[in-house]
Amino acid sequence: MEKLKVSIIFIITLTFVCGLFAACQNKSKQVRFSDLVDWNKEKIAESGYPEWAPALVQNKTYVFYQNSDWEIIRVDKNNHKKTIIKKLTKLRDSPYDVGMTLLNNRLYYIYDSCLYQCDFNGDNETQIISKQKLQQFTKNTNIQDTVNGVKFYKNEMYLIIGCDVLVKFNFNTKELQTVAKEVGSGTFYKDDFYYVDYTALYKVNLETLKRTLVRGQKYSKKLLKIKDRVYYQTIMNIKGKLYYTRSQGKWASEGGAPSKVYLYQDSGNDIKKYNASTDLHNLVYDGGKIAYYDTHPKEIKLILVIYDLDTGKERKIDLPKDFSQVEQLVDDILLYRSDKGQLTYSVFKIS
Repeated sequence: MEKLKVSIIFIITLTFVCGLFAACQNKSKQVRFSDLVDWNKEKIAESGYPEWAPALVQNKTYVFYQNSDWEIIRVDKNNHKKTIIKKLTKLRDSPYDVGMTLLNNRLYYIYDSCLYQCDFNGDNETQIISKQKLQQFTKNTNIQDTVNGVKFYKNEMYLIIGCDVLVKFNFNTKELQTVAKEVGSGTFYKDDFYYVDYTALYKVNLETLKRTLVRGQKYSKKLLKIKDRVYYQTIMNIKGKLYYTRSQGKWASEGGAPSKVYLYQDSGNDIKKYNASTDLHNLVYDGGKIAYYDTHPKEIKLILVIYDLDTGKERKIDLPKDFSQVEQLVDDILLYRSDKGQLTYSVFKIS
């Protein structure tokens, strides 16, 4: 009886150890984003509004993007298989008119300044926002009748139309409702939408649509004459926390102080988290990392600066010679615009 008891304990222990070993093996075999496909061969079409209409989106199973051949591609993260799920009719305009987002088992994508949805196989396509709907909504206004971006927040759909107007789409009534205008960078946080308007940060309650100035001053020509005026650049919801970038006085390129990153506090006592090395006009982020480019202090070349908000660590990487602008950060790859004038992204591995 005692031998049987020892055997049972041994079997249970062995099973646990084997399971733990297998789990560790699976963890070590996790594929980095850069290893899914050869991204530089994919010719990912550029987005005109990467903050609101990213060129590349993903969930736990798939990655989606549109290439320069007007094909929407799905990549399976498990077997790395690429599938063309939609072949769009080529437009006369440049392929800047792209952008996607995901909700549940649906892909939402921008095409010809309108919004469509389909399933992950490209089937059951539906036009959500038509040109006629946009023209009706923007009639007698100076708002362009274009969809430029789409995001979901708490299962509600929000669109950027006319480049800088945030609207909410009601799936039941099919109506559009204006949330905010003159939106620069913007993000959702708690029950509000926060956005940058040059010298100010505003929040709009998503239920009442009441707008409140929360930081800075309302933009005016008089304000521009003040030497130490504050500029806001980017606002971000990162892991459920609200961060923003700001600079004061002259731009760093003109001899002023570089931008700083702050953690927003409802109390008003915001916490400075990072001193950048330059102005943060062009910033991307993913997970807890932010990335921007700067000029090497001693050599005539550009460097990518990556700062981890969780660990407080910074690292710098030399950028390719054809680099022009950062566009999207995804895991261990950076999508950037090349100075060659092509309409597809170049991809740079950062780890």
